[in-house]
Amino acid sequence: MKTEFPNMFSGNFEKMKDLYSQVNNVFGKTFEPVLKLANPSKEKENVEAAIGLMDKIAEYTIKQNELQYSLYSTTQKSLEAVAKEYAEKFKDVKPGVIPNPQDVYNDFVKVSEMFLLNY
Repeated sequence: MKTEFPNMFSGNFEKMKDLYSQVNNVFGKTFEPVLKLANPSKEKENVEAAIGLMDKIAEYTIKQNELQYSLYSTTQKSLEAVAKEYAEKFKDVKPGVIPNPQDVYNDFVKVSEMFLLNY
């Protein structure tokens, strides 16, 4: 699927916005003549309002996906950093000695905050 839609899965959300804009322009140009033919009425206003709402929902969805991608990539970097730190810290430890889970979690939160603030 990534090969068919490279702009959707690149992590570049500006490309995603451009792609949506292009699709929306085609959609708008397709139905614009039909809307011009319709007499001014409540139904026409409702259709125009629905189209406007679809645009706002698409913008919201793109922003939500951008946030989700940011959180995903930050979490991934944080987990890798903490895993490397603890692998290094505990490589020469006697068997049976394990790190405190609360300390691991606290380190993960610190590293995550660092990555989020520098994102």
